[in-house]
Amino acid sequence: MMRRAAVGRASSNPQLPTAYDNGNGYGSPQNGYGGSKGRRNSGGSFGSNARMALWGASVLFFCTTLYYRSKANGWYGKLYPGSNSLPLEEQLREKTREYADVQKLLKESHGHYDVCEKDYYDVKAIMEDLRARLEEKKEKHEDLKDRSVDMWHDHEVTEHVEDRESAIWDRVHVLRKHIQREAHREVIERFGPGPHKVAIDVQVPYGDGNVKQFKAETIMMELAPLRLMPHAVHLFLEQIYHGLWNGCDFVINGIHVLQAGPGDDKQLEAFQHSQLDVLSFQEYHKEFPHEKYTVGFAGRPGGPDFYINKRDNTEYHGPYGQPGYDLEEEADPCFGRIVSGFDTLARLWTLPAMDDEAGFWLHEKVHISSMKILGPQPAPPLPDSNTVTNNGGSGGGAAMDEEYPHYAHHHEEMVQHQQTDQQGQQQQQGNFQQ
Repeated sequence: MMRRAAVGRASSNPQLPTAYDNGNGYGSPQNGYGGSKGRRNSGGSFGSNARMALWGASVLFFCTTLYYRSKANGWYGKLYPGSNSLPLEEQLREKTREYADVQKLLKESHGHYDVCEKDYYDVKAIMEDLRARLEEKKEKHEDLKDRSVDMWHDHEVTEHVEDRESAIWDRVHVLRKHIQREAHREVIERFGPGPHKVAIDVQVPYGDGNVKQFKAETIMMELAPLRLMPHAVHLFLEQIYHGLWNGCDFVINGIHVLQAGPGDDKQLEAFQHSQLDVLSFQEYHKEFPHEKYTVGFAGRPGGPDFYINKRDNTEYHGPYGQPGYDLEEEADPCFGRIVSGFDTLARLWTLPAMDDEAGFWLHEKVHISSMKILGPQPAPPLPDSNTVTNNGGSGGGAAMDEEYPHYAHHHEEMVQHQQTDQQGQQQQQGNFQQ
Protein backbone atom coordinates (compact mmCIF):
# COMPACT_ATOMS: atom_id res chain seq x y z
CA MET A 1 0.00 0.00 0.00
CA MET A 2 2.90 2.30 0.62
CA ARG A 3 4.25 1.50 -2.66
CA ARG A 4 0.89 2.38 -4.18
CA ALA A 5 0.93 5.75 -2.54
CA ALA A 6 4.44 6.40 -3.84
CA VAL A 7 3.47 5.39 -7.37
CA GLY A 8 0.39 7.58 -7.16
CA ARG A 9 2.42 10.53 -6.15
CA ALA A 10 4.93 9.91 -8.94
CA SER A 11 2.15 9.68 -11.48
CA SER A 12 0.67 12.93 -10.49
CA ASN A 13 3.92 14.72 -11.18
CA PRO A 14 4.46 15.09 -14.99
CA GLN A 15 8.15 15.68 -14.57
CA LEU A 16 8.88 12.34 -12.97
CA PRO A 17 9.26 9.31 -15.18
CA THR A 18 6.81 6.57 -14.39
CA ALA A 19 7.47 2.90 -14.88
CA TYR A 20 4.08 2.27 -16.42
CA ASP A 21 3.45 5.41 -18.54
CA ASN A 22 2.92 4.24 -22.10
CA GLY A 23 0.74 6.98 -23.22
CA ASN A 24 -2.59 5.42 -22.33
CA GLY A 25 -2.18 5.76 -18.57
CA TYR A 26 -1.18 2.15 -17.91
CA GLY A 27 2.54 2.65 -18.15
CA SER A 28 5.10 1.62 -20.75
CA PRO A 29 8.46 -0.11 -20.82
CA GLN A 30 10.34 3.10 -21.62
CA ASN A 31 11.45 4.00 -18.22
CA GLY A 32 14.52 4.01 -16.20
CA TYR A 33 14.17 0.43 -15.00
CA GLY A 34 14.00 -1.20 -18.41
CA GLY A 35 12.79 -4.62 -19.06
CA SER A 36 10.01 -6.18 -21.13
CA LYS A 37 6.33 -6.16 -20.35
CA GLY A 38 6.25 -9.82 -19.62
CA ARG A 39 8.84 -9.54 -16.92
CA ARG A 40 7.09 -6.63 -15.45
CA ASN A 41 3.85 -8.66 -15.34
CA SER A 42 5.64 -11.71 -13.88
CA GLY A 43 7.36 -9.70 -11.09
CA GLY A 44 4.19 -7.80 -10.23
CA SER A 45 2.21 -11.03 -9.87
CA PHE A 46 4.74 -12.49 -7.34
CA GLY A 47 4.70 -9.34 -5.26
CA SER A 48 0.94 -9.26 -5.27
CA ASN A 49 0.77 -12.87 -4.05
CA ALA A 50 3.25 -12.15 -1.30
CA ARG A 51 1.25 -9.19 -0.15
CA MET A 52 -1.92 -11.19 -0.20
CA ALA A 53 -0.30 -13.97 1.91
CA LEU A 54 1.04 -11.42 4.38
CA TRP A 55 -2.32 -9.77 4.61
CA GLY A 56 -4.08 -13.15 5.16
CA ALA A 57 -1.56 -14.11 7.85
CA SER A 58 -2.12 -10.77 9.59
CA VAL A 59 -5.86 -11.25 9.49
CA LEU A 60 -5.51 -14.80 10.78
CA PHE A 61 -3.21 -13.64 13.61
CA PHE A 62 -5.58 -10.81 14.50
CA CYS A 63 -8.59 -13.15 14.58
CA THR A 64 -6.69 -15.73 16.63
CA THR A 65 -5.62 -13.05 19.06
CA LEU A 66 -9.17 -11.79 19.37
CA TYR A 67 -10.46 -15.33 19.90
CA TYR A 68 -8.05 -16.22 22.65
CA ARG A 69 -8.43 -12.83 24.29
CA SER A 70 -12.17 -13.34 24.27
CA LYS A 71 -11.63 -16.74 25.86
CA ALA A 72 -9.30 -15.24 28.47
CA ASN A 73 -11.85 -12.53 29.27
CA GLY A 74 -14.52 -15.21 29.71
CA TRP A 75 -12.33 -17.14 32.12
CA TYR A 76 -11.51 -13.97 34.06
CA GLY A 77 -15.19 -13.12 34.21
CA LYS A 78 -15.91 -16.48 35.67
CA LEU A 79 -13.16 -16.06 38.27
CA TYR A 80 -14.00 -12.44 39.07
CA PRO A 81 -17.63 -11.83 38.16
CA GLY A 82 -18.48 -8.31 37.16
CA SER A 83 -14.87 -7.08 37.10
CA ASN A 84 -14.81 -6.55 33.36
CA SER A 85 -18.18 -4.89 33.39
CA LEU A 86 -17.19 -2.19 35.84
CA PRO A 87 -15.05 0.82 35.06
CA LEU A 88 -11.63 1.01 36.57
CA GLU A 89 -12.57 3.70 39.11
CA GLU A 90 -15.55 1.69 40.20
CA GLN A 91 -13.36 -1.40 40.57
CA LEU A 92 -10.92 0.67 42.60
CA ARG A 93 -13.68 1.87 44.90
CA GLU A 94 -14.94 -1.70 45.20
CA LYS A 95 -11.49 -2.92 46.13
CA THR A 96 -11.18 -0.04 48.63
CA ARG A 97 -14.42 -1.08 50.24
CA GLU A 98 -13.26 -4.67 50.32
CA TYR A 99 -10.00 -3.54 51.90
CA ALA A 100 -11.92 -1.54 54.51
CA ASP A 101 -14.08 -4.58 55.24
CA VAL A 102 -10.97 -6.67 55.61
CA GLN A 103 -9.49 -4.06 57.98
CA LYS A 104 -12.72 -4.09 59.97
CA LEU A 105 -12.71 -7.86 60.14
CA LEU A 106 -9.08 -7.72 61.16
CA LYS A 107 -9.87 -5.31 64.00
CA GLU A 108 -12.76 -7.50 65.08
CA SER A 109 -10.43 -10.46 64.91
CA HIS A 110 -7.98 -8.60 67.12
CA GLY A 111 -10.83 -7.91 69.58
CA HIS A 112 -11.85 -11.54 69.50
CA TYR A 113 -8.24 -12.46 69.97
CA ASP A 114 -8.01 -10.25 73.07
CA VAL A 115 -11.17 -11.80 74.45
CA CYS A 116 -9.93 -15.27 73.63
CA GLU A 117 -6.59 -14.47 75.19
CA LYS A 118 -8.31 -13.24 78.35
CA ASP A 119 -10.50 -16.34 78.38
CA TYR A 120 -7.42 -18.44 77.86
CA TYR A 121 -5.69 -16.98 80.91
CA ASP A 122 -8.90 -17.25 82.93
CA VAL A 123 -9.26 -20.88 81.95
CA LYS A 124 -5.60 -21.40 82.66
CA ALA A 125 -6.04 -19.91 86.16
CA ILE A 126 -9.10 -22.10 86.72
CA MET A 127 -7.15 -25.14 85.56
CA GLU A 128 -4.32 -24.30 87.93
CA ASP A 129 -6.80 -23.87 90.78
CA LEU A 130 -8.46 -27.16 89.88
CA ARG A 131 -5.07 -28.83 89.71
CA ALA A 132 -4.20 -27.49 93.16
CA ARG A 133 -7.57 -28.63 94.52
CA LEU A 134 -7.06 -32.00 92.89
CA GLU A 135 -3.73 -32.35 94.64
CA GLU A 136 -5.40 -31.36 97.90
CA LYS A 137 -8.13 -33.94 97.27
CA LYS A 138 -5.48 -36.54 96.56
CA GLU A 139 -3.78 -35.74 99.85
CA LYS A 140 -7.12 -35.94 101.67
CA HIS A 141 -7.88 -39.18 99.88
CA GLU A 142 -4.61 -40.64 101.00
CA ASP A 143 -5.30 -39.41 104.51
CA LEU A 144 -8.80 -40.90 104.42
CA LYS A 145 -7.36 -44.08 103.02
CA ASP A 146 -5.00 -44.30 105.96
CA ARG A 147 -7.81 -43.41 108.34
CA SER A 148 -10.09 -45.98 106.73
CA VAL A 149 -7.47 -48.57 107.50
CA ASP A 150 -7.42 -47.29 111.07
CA MET A 151 -11.23 -47.24 111.11
CA TRP A 152 -11.31 -50.77 109.81
CA HIS A 153 -8.97 -51.68 112.61
CA ASP A 154 -11.23 -49.78 115.02
CA HIS A 155 -14.20 -51.61 113.53
CA GLU A 156 -12.50 -54.90 114.22
CA VAL A 157 -11.75 -53.72 117.75
CA THR A 158 -15.38 -52.63 118.15
CA GLU A 159 -16.62 -55.99 116.94
CA HIS A 160 -14.25 -57.69 119.35
CA VAL A 161 -15.47 -55.50 122.22
CA GLU A 162 -19.11 -56.16 121.28
CA ASP A 163 -18.44 -59.89 121.17
CA ARG A 164 -16.80 -59.71 124.58
CA GLU A 165 -19.66 -57.62 125.95
CA SER A 166 -22.18 -60.13 124.61
CA ALA A 167 -20.21 -62.98 126.20
CA ILE A 168 -20.02 -61.09 129.50
CA TRP A 169 -23.78 -60.49 129.49
CA ASP A 170 -24.30 -64.18 128.86
CA ARG A 171 -22.22 -64.87 131.94
CA VAL A 172 -24.23 -62.28 133.89
CA HIS A 173 -27.50 -63.95 132.94
CA VAL A 174 -26.11 -67.30 134.01
CA LEU A 175 -25.02 -65.85 137.36
CA ARG A 176 -28.40 -64.19 137.87
CA LYS A 177 -30.22 -67.44 137.27
CA HIS A 178 -27.82 -69.19 139.62
CA ILE A 179 -28.37 -66.56 142.36
CA GLN A 180 -32.14 -66.77 141.95
CA ARG A 181 -32.08 -70.55 142.02
CA GLU A 182 -29.97 -70.66 145.18
CA ALA A 183 -32.05 -67.94 146.84
CA HIS A 184 -35.22 -69.87 146.02
CA ARG A 185 -33.73 -72.99 147.58
CA GLU A 186 -32.53 -71.14 150.70
CA VAL A 187 -35.94 -69.57 151.31
CA ILE A 188 -37.73 -72.90 150.88
CA GLU A 189 -35.35 -74.66 153.23
CA ARG A 190 -35.28 -71.98 155.99
CA PHE A 191 -38.52 -70.02 155.74
CA GLY A 192 -40.86 -72.32 153.88
CA PRO A 193 -42.59 -71.85 150.53
CA GLY A 194 -44.68 -68.86 151.66
CA PRO A 195 -46.57 -66.67 151.36
CA HIS A 196 -44.25 -64.95 153.77
CA LYS A 197 -45.76 -62.44 156.22
CA VAL A 198 -43.79 -59.75 158.05
CA ALA A 199 -44.90 -57.59 161.01
CA ILE A 200 -43.34 -54.13 161.36
CA ASP A 201 -43.79 -52.69 164.86
CA VAL A 202 -43.42 -48.91 164.90
CA GLN A 203 -43.69 -46.13 167.50
CA VAL A 204 -46.15 -43.64 166.00
CA PRO A 205 -45.94 -40.07 167.44
CA TYR A 206 -49.14 -38.30 168.44
CA GLY A 207 -49.69 -34.83 169.82
CA ASP A 208 -48.57 -31.31 168.99
CA GLY A 209 -45.70 -29.17 170.14
CA ASN A 210 -43.23 -30.48 172.69
CA VAL A 211 -45.70 -32.82 174.34
CA LYS A 212 -45.93 -35.98 172.29
CA GLN A 213 -47.03 -39.50 172.95
CA PHE A 214 -45.85 -42.58 171.07
CA LYS A 215 -48.14 -45.46 170.38
CA ALA A 216 -47.00 -48.90 169.29
CA GLU A 217 -48.72 -49.89 166.07
CA THR A 218 -48.15 -52.67 163.56
CA ILE A 219 -47.93 -52.67 159.77
CA MET A 220 -48.34 -56.05 158.07
CA MET A 221 -46.47 -56.90 154.88
CA GLU A 222 -46.79 -59.87 152.56
CA LEU A 223 -43.73 -60.60 150.40
CA ALA A 224 -43.82 -61.31 146.67
CA PRO A 225 -44.11 -64.92 145.44
CA LEU A 226 -40.78 -66.70 145.26
CA ARG A 227 -41.29 -67.57 141.61
CA LEU A 228 -41.17 -63.86 140.79
CA MET A 229 -38.65 -62.27 143.19
CA PRO A 230 -36.60 -65.00 144.94
CA HIS A 231 -33.40 -62.97 145.41
CA ALA A 232 -35.02 -59.83 146.89
CA VAL A 233 -37.35 -61.87 149.14
CA HIS A 234 -34.42 -63.95 150.36
CA LEU A 235 -32.32 -60.89 151.24
CA PHE A 236 -35.16 -59.20 153.13
CA LEU A 237 -36.02 -62.37 155.07
CA GLU A 238 -32.36 -62.85 155.98
CA GLN A 239 -32.14 -59.24 157.20
CA ILE A 240 -35.17 -59.80 159.45
CA TYR A 241 -33.95 -63.23 160.52
CA HIS A 242 -30.68 -61.68 161.77
CA GLY A 243 -32.51 -58.84 163.55
CA LEU A 244 -30.89 -56.13 161.44
CA TRP A 245 -34.09 -54.04 161.16
CA ASN A 246 -34.73 -53.91 164.89
CA GLY A 247 -34.06 -50.36 166.06
CA CYS A 248 -33.97 -48.78 162.60
CA ASP A 249 -36.25 -45.90 161.56
CA PHE A 250 -38.53 -44.47 158.90
CA VAL A 251 -36.43 -41.48 157.91
CA ILE A 252 -37.84 -39.98 154.67
CA ASN A 253 -41.41 -38.90 153.92
CA GLY A 254 -41.29 -37.93 150.26
CA ILE A 255 -44.05 -37.03 147.88
CA HIS A 256 -44.30 -40.55 146.50
CA VAL A 257 -42.59 -42.83 149.08
CA LEU A 258 -42.11 -43.40 152.81
CA GLN A 259 -38.58 -44.73 153.24
CA ALA A 260 -36.95 -46.70 156.09
CA GLY A 261 -33.30 -47.43 156.68
CA PRO A 262 -30.49 -47.66 159.22
CA GLY A 263 -30.72 -44.71 161.58
CA ASP A 264 -26.96 -44.23 161.98
CA ASP A 265 -23.60 -45.51 160.77
CA LYS A 266 -23.46 -48.22 163.42
CA GLN A 267 -26.67 -49.75 162.21
CA LEU A 268 -25.46 -49.54 158.59
CA GLU A 269 -22.21 -51.27 159.56
CA ALA A 270 -24.25 -54.11 161.03
CA PHE A 271 -25.86 -54.71 157.60
CA GLN A 272 -22.50 -54.48 155.86
CA HIS A 273 -20.71 -56.71 158.37
CA SER A 274 -23.36 -59.39 157.86
CA GLN A 275 -23.01 -58.96 154.07
CA LEU A 276 -26.76 -58.45 153.86
CA ASP A 277 -26.75 -54.79 152.86
CA VAL A 278 -27.34 -54.87 149.10
CA LEU A 279 -28.67 -57.07 146.34
CA SER A 280 -26.37 -58.83 143.89
CA PHE A 281 -28.37 -57.37 140.97
CA GLN A 282 -31.51 -55.31 140.39
CA GLU A 283 -34.10 -58.05 140.35
CA TYR A 284 -37.45 -57.02 138.85
CA HIS A 285 -40.53 -58.74 137.47
CA LYS A 286 -43.25 -57.08 135.44
CA GLU A 287 -45.94 -59.14 137.22
CA PHE A 288 -45.10 -57.38 140.50
CA PRO A 289 -44.83 -53.65 139.64
CA HIS A 290 -44.52 -50.63 141.92
CA GLU A 291 -48.19 -50.03 142.60
CA LYS A 292 -49.55 -48.16 145.62
CA TYR A 293 -48.75 -49.85 148.98
CA THR A 294 -46.04 -52.05 147.45
CA VAL A 295 -42.55 -52.21 148.95
CA GLY A 296 -39.25 -51.85 147.10
CA PHE A 297 -35.52 -51.59 147.71
CA ALA A 298 -33.96 -48.14 147.17
CA GLY A 299 -30.64 -47.34 145.53
CA ARG A 300 -28.18 -48.90 143.09
CA PRO A 301 -27.50 -51.59 143.99
CA GLY A 302 -30.73 -51.91 145.94
CA GLY A 303 -30.57 -52.03 149.75
CA PRO A 304 -30.55 -51.90 152.61
CA ASP A 305 -33.11 -49.04 152.60
CA PHE A 306 -36.63 -49.96 151.54
CA TYR A 307 -39.67 -47.77 150.85
CA ILE A 308 -43.45 -48.03 150.75
CA ASN A 309 -45.01 -46.57 147.59
CA LYS A 310 -47.53 -43.86 148.50
CA ARG A 311 -48.90 -43.89 144.96
CA ASP A 312 -48.56 -45.89 141.75
CA ASN A 313 -44.85 -45.58 140.83
CA THR A 314 -44.82 -48.30 138.19
CA GLU A 315 -43.36 -46.00 135.55
CA TYR A 316 -40.99 -43.99 137.73
CA HIS A 317 -39.50 -46.94 139.64
CA GLY A 318 -39.77 -49.43 136.78
CA PRO A 319 -37.34 -50.08 133.89
CA TYR A 320 -35.98 -46.88 132.26
CA GLY A 321 -37.81 -44.85 134.91
CA GLN A 322 -34.68 -43.27 136.38
CA PRO A 323 -32.28 -42.33 133.55
CA GLY A 324 -29.75 -40.81 135.94
CA TYR A 325 -28.22 -44.22 136.56
CA ASP A 326 -25.63 -45.76 134.23
CA LEU A 327 -27.86 -48.76 133.51
CA GLU A 328 -31.12 -46.93 132.93
CA GLU A 329 -32.87 -50.14 131.87
CA GLU A 330 -32.71 -51.39 135.45
CA ALA A 331 -35.56 -50.96 137.95
CA ASP A 332 -35.98 -50.85 141.71
CA PRO A 333 -36.78 -54.35 143.03
CA CYS A 334 -40.42 -54.55 144.18
CA PHE A 335 -40.68 -57.44 146.65
CA GLY A 336 -43.69 -56.91 149.00
CA ARG A 337 -47.10 -55.40 149.59
CA ILE A 338 -48.75 -53.84 152.65
CA VAL A 339 -51.82 -55.88 153.63
CA SER A 340 -52.70 -54.32 157.00
CA GLY A 341 -52.03 -51.18 159.05
CA PHE A 342 -53.27 -48.68 156.47
CA ASP A 343 -54.45 -46.26 159.18
CA THR A 344 -50.95 -46.28 160.62
CA LEU A 345 -49.50 -45.56 157.18
CA ALA A 346 -51.95 -42.71 156.69
CA ARG A 347 -50.74 -41.20 159.98
CA LEU A 348 -47.08 -41.60 159.01
CA TRP A 349 -47.67 -39.98 155.62
CA THR A 350 -48.88 -36.80 157.34
CA LEU A 351 -45.78 -36.34 159.46
CA PRO A 352 -43.86 -33.12 158.64
CA ALA A 353 -40.67 -33.40 156.60
CA MET A 354 -38.10 -31.10 155.05
CA ASP A 355 -38.49 -29.78 151.52
CA ASP A 356 -37.31 -31.33 148.27
CA GLU A 357 -33.89 -29.65 148.37
CA ALA A 358 -33.30 -31.05 151.86
CA GLY A 359 -34.33 -34.56 150.75
CA PHE A 360 -37.74 -34.84 152.52
CA TRP A 361 -36.11 -36.01 155.75
CA LEU A 362 -38.59 -36.36 158.58
CA HIS A 363 -38.24 -33.77 161.31
CA GLU A 364 -38.69 -36.62 163.78
CA LYS A 365 -37.84 -40.20 162.85
CA VAL A 366 -40.37 -42.99 163.31
CA HIS A 367 -38.73 -45.75 165.31
CA ILE A 368 -39.04 -49.40 164.23
CA SER A 369 -39.22 -51.39 167.43
CA SER A 370 -38.95 -54.74 165.74
CA MET A 371 -39.56 -56.57 162.52
CA LYS A 372 -40.63 -60.25 162.66
CA ILE A 373 -41.45 -63.03 160.25
CA LEU A 374 -44.92 -64.48 160.95
CA GLY A 375 -45.86 -68.11 160.64
CA PRO A 376 -43.62 -71.15 161.03
CA GLN A 377 -40.33 -70.08 162.53
CA PRO A 378 -36.90 -71.27 161.43
CA ALA A 379 -34.20 -72.26 163.88
CA PRO A 380 -32.41 -69.27 165.41
CA PRO A 381 -29.18 -68.25 163.66
CA LEU A 382 -25.94 -69.60 165.03
CA PRO A 383 -23.77 -66.90 166.60
CA ASP A 384 -20.69 -66.22 164.48
CA SER A 385 -18.52 -63.35 163.36
CA ASN A 386 -20.79 -62.54 160.44
CA THR A 387 -24.01 -62.35 162.48
CA VAL A 388 -24.58 -59.02 164.19
CA THR A 389 -28.01 -57.83 165.32
CA ASN A 390 -29.11 -54.27 166.00
CA ASN A 391 -30.95 -55.21 169.21
CA GLY A 392 -28.02 -56.92 170.92
CA GLY A 393 -29.26 -60.46 170.42
CA SER A 394 -30.06 -62.95 167.75
CA GLY A 395 -32.72 -62.29 165.20
CA GLY A 396 -35.74 -64.41 164.75
CA GLY A 397 -39.44 -64.50 164.31
CA ALA A 398 -42.63 -64.67 166.35
CA ALA A 399 -45.53 -67.04 166.44
CA MET A 400 -48.40 -65.22 164.80
CA ASP A 401 -51.05 -66.52 167.19
CA GLU A 402 -49.01 -65.66 170.30
CA GLU A 403 -47.82 -62.08 169.73
CA TYR A 404 -50.51 -60.91 167.25
CA PRO A 405 -53.85 -62.35 168.43
CA HIS A 406 -55.75 -59.77 166.35
CA TYR A 407 -54.35 -61.48 163.29
CA ALA A 408 -55.22 -65.01 164.44
CA HIS A 409 -58.55 -65.14 162.62
CA HIS A 410 -56.62 -65.06 159.35
CA HIS A 411 -54.58 -68.12 160.31
CA GLU A 412 -56.81 -70.72 158.70
CA GLU A 413 -57.02 -68.75 155.47
CA MET A 414 -53.23 -68.25 155.45
CA VAL A 415 -52.58 -71.99 155.96
CA GLN A 416 -54.84 -72.86 153.04
CA HIS A 417 -53.14 -70.23 150.90
CA GLN A 418 -49.74 -71.60 151.92
CA GLN A 419 -50.68 -75.11 150.86
CA THR A 420 -51.88 -73.90 147.49
CA ASP A 421 -48.82 -71.73 146.94
CA GLN A 422 -46.48 -74.47 148.18
CA GLN A 423 -47.46 -76.73 145.31
CA GLY A 424 -46.72 -73.95 142.85
CA GLN A 425 -43.44 -73.13 144.56
CA GLN A 426 -42.31 -76.76 144.45
CA GLN A 427 -43.06 -76.88 140.76
CA GLN A 428 -41.20 -73.61 140.25
CA GLN A 429 -38.30 -74.95 142.30
CA GLY A 430 -38.03 -77.86 139.92
CA ASN A 431 -37.88 -75.40 137.01
CA PHE A 432 -35.12 -73.42 138.69
CA GLN A 433 -33.12 -76.60 139.35
CA GLN A 434 -33.40 -77.49 135.69
